[in-house]
Formats: sequence, structure tokens, C-alpha cells
Amino acid sequence: MKAINRHRYALERELAPAVEEEWAEKLILELRLTGVSGKRIGDALSEVNSHCADSGQNAHDAFGDPVEYARSLKLPPDLSTGAFRAAAPLAVQLAGSAAVLDGLRSINSGGPVLFSLGEAVVVALVLGALILLTTQLEWLLRAFVRRPIAAIVVHSMLLVAMLVALVSLDDVTLAQFPAWPTFAAGTTVLLFGVAGQLSDLRRKRGGVEDPVTSPLKRTTERKPLRSRLASSAVFWIIPIYTAVFATLALLPA
Repeated sequence: MKAINRHRYALERELAPAVEEEWAEKLILELRLTGVSGKRIGDALSEVNSHCADSGQNAHDAFGDPVEYARSLKLPPDLSTGAFRAAAPLAVQLAGSAAVLDGLRSINSGGPVLFSLGEAVVVALVLGALILLTTQLEWLLRAFVRRPIAAIVVHSMLLVAMLVALVSLDDVTLAQFPAWPTFAAGTTVLLFGVAGQLSDLRRKRGGVEDPVTSPLKRTTERKPLRSRLASSAVFWIIPIYTAVFATLALLPA
């Protein structure tokens, strides 16, 4: 348990050694949830640390509840970093992957690509989720932090709804497309999405977007190794999924 806490509060100890670790963590989390930039978070934490170091008071006695103190600062959100920029490459990859696989199946069978009502419902659900993510990000993050089990259940229900729509409404055709152009367009879109996500990963360079920094120290907030491996897995999962199912689609029936 001590080893876990040592890694958990590494950033808090580095930026604000005179502040209680849990208090600093709650302050950072609250400001992150409201979209405040890492630089402004570091400035606010440094001010608290300077006061505690000079006065000998602990942060709770001097500033009260960290969540209420964070809200009292009324720091403006940083609109330059949004959820849409993070989610858009994945959405583009999903669209490209679907077109690639549908195109290959149709090439293999000799028929056109059929766009079903089930696929239209899935597209609508994905677009709705992206809109909700970009417009209600703070609310979603708070819900996930406070009720993670409920958030996982809702996410699972959305996936089940997509699967049910695909299976039950697959026979209702809304449109037809030629196989080869669909495959070519899907490949282009998939590669565009991969390039976008690769650019995002290079920009972060293994760390976190908009890291919390101190005006007094040169610090770099980095993701733990486990999180960096998870990010890499997310990056490759759609291309690998597409390659596997493309291979299966080309196999003779």
C-alpha cells in the first residue's frame, strides 16, 4: 500500500512538498475536471505550497476544502485542448475500418456494399456519443469519477444496443455502394485516422496532454508505464482488428 501511494502522489510531492498529498490531489482533480490548463493548475498549487511552507499551516486549515477552494479560484477553462481532438481519430478509424471490411466482403462475394438500417443506427449512436463527449465532458468525467461502476454499465449498454441494432436491422437496406470504391475510400479514411492519432501521440511524447507544471520547477507530468502501454494498445487495436477481419473476409467460404 505504501508503494502504491508513493507512486500515486509523486506529482503532488514534487510540485507541492509542503501540502498534504490528498489535498493537492483533490485540488488538481477538480481543476482538471473544469478544464483548467496544466500551467494554471501548477500556479495555483505553487501558491498554496508557498503559503503552507512560510506559515507552517496545513492546506486544509489555511484554504479549507480543496474542491471548494478550486471552485473559488474561478479559473477559466483551456479551450485549446478538447475531447473531440482525442476522440476524432478513433471515430475516423472506425468509419474507415467498417468501409474496408464491407468493401472486401462485397468484392469477395461479387455484390455491392449494402448499407443497412442497423449500421445507420450505429452511426447515429456513435455521433451522439461524440457530441455528448464534446459538449458535456465535465459532467461525464465527474460521473465516471464518482460512479465508475454506473459509467461502465452505461457504456456496456451502449455497446449492446449497437450489437442488437446490427443484428436485428441488418436485413433492412437503405443504400447500395460499389465494392471497390468503398474499399478504396475506407482504406484512405482509415489511414487518415491512423495518421491523426499518430500525430497526437507524437505531440504528447509519452506524457500527458497539457501537463501540470510549476513556475518554480522544471517538471514533466508523465503517464505511468501501465497507462502508456494502454494508450499504445488503443492506438493499434483498430488497425489490427481491421487486418484480422480483412484476412478472414478474403478466405474462401
